[in-house]
Amino acid sequence: MTRHFWNIYTNKKTTEVLHKIDEIVQCYGYIVDYKIFADDYRILQIEVESQKVEPFFQALSDSFSVEKYNSIHLNKAEDDEVYVNVKFLNM
Repeated sequence: MTRHFWNIYTNKKTTEVLHKIDEIVQCYGYIVDYKIFADDYRILQIEVESQKVEPFFQALSDSFSVEKYNSIHLNKAEDDEVYVNVKFLNM
């Protein structure tokens, strides 16, 4: 398993962004955890099959400004964890 840490920065409305992220996630994996840290900041923990991580990143990048900032390899499990920090710039 590898843990990937990504950031999304957006000026779009919260509900619109979260709906689009959920729509994309459903094609590649599923949301394991969701945390609200402030009105303008969310963290999603998403489980994705290892071979779908790059297509998942590309799908998110097609809709948002996404930045990869770290990956930690833990073991050879088939699924990876992706932690997506969403920062709403219009708040």
